[in-house]
Amino acid sequence: LSQGWQMIKGNVQKIKGMAVDLLNYAKEREPEYQLCDPNVPAREVYDLMLSRASETGVALKIALAQSLPHAWFDREGIHRVLLNLVTNAIDACTDISCASKTCEVFLRTLKPQGWAVEYQVTDNGCGMDEETRKKIFQIFFSSKGSRGTGLGLMIAKKIVDEHGGLIDLSSEKGNGTVFRVRLPEKKPSA
Repeated sequence: LSQGWQMIKGNVQKIKGMAVDLLNYAKEREPEYQLCDPNVPAREVYDLMLSRASETGVALKIALAQSLPHAWFDREGIHRVLLNLVTNAIDACTDISCASKTCEVFLRTLKPQGWAVEYQVTDNGCGMDEETRKKIFQIFFSSKGSRGTGLGLMIAKKIVDEHGGLIDLSSEKGNGTVFRVRLPEKKPSA
């Protein structure tokens, strides 16, 4: 009975997450800008995902740029983007094709010229072929089979687009993936 209840709770959480993702995608919204330390959402995601990474045998590492100036962005939205990217990176490392590797995921923050912040999520997991890379931000596309909904990266892109930012990736089959998210420097509206 206890085991069955745990399965039900887990499935309800998955359904809830998918419903929230669909609602967020369908809803036109403006980011709720706040003046924030860009390292905070990265640190929160790292702390949140560290035990999951460890449980799956993935080394999760973080490198935060020192003295990053505060920036205007939707902290909850960027947290969601980074959580999705780190979750996907860990999943890529636990793919059966990576079983012989010592897998690592790096979460970094940088201050590129002309941008408020750049987040990088790098993994040395299974990587993607060209066909997968072309479809990665399409609705309901997932390379995870039944484990994925095909909503996460699409919603991550929508959130970054709402900020006027850029999200891109480089990936090679068998050699891992790097996702980059750049957020523009913004001033508060008067």
